[in-house]
Amino acid sequence: MVKNLGQLNMVILDNETEMWDWVFADSFPETAAPCSQQAKEGIAIVWPENAVEVLKKGEIFSCRRHRKTGSVLEIPNGFLHEGPEGVQSGDITDSRLAVEQGEVLGVALREKDRWLIRKGSALGWLFLQ
Repeated sequence: MVKNLGQLNMVILDNETEMWDWVFADSFPETAAPCSQQAKEGIAIVWPENAVEVLKKGEIFSCRRHRKTGSVLEIPNGFLHEGPEGVQSGDITDSRLAVEQGEVLGVALREKDRWLIRKGSALGWLFLQ
């Protein structure tokens, strides 16, 4: 993995059957979802289009405007850094994933009111109720 939210993907070719398969791995601990939520599409900020403007700085999350799209989202402060274009964000999204209570998820970040999760190959937020 190149990034802290990265996932290692592998393609497997069985030489005898010529069948393809794939597997992935990440370093996120798995846990059961404590609640359910519906999906809500958001935006993704990724390099190299990761310049953001400060709107309001918070203790854990800061409200930022993505310069490329004009979208406003909360970004964990740990994902922010100074770069050649000013403040930049690490890869992040504000999407919420569809989750059923009890479903097993990978958890990349735990905050008191939300978790950054991986479900399959998708990354997004679970807001705790």
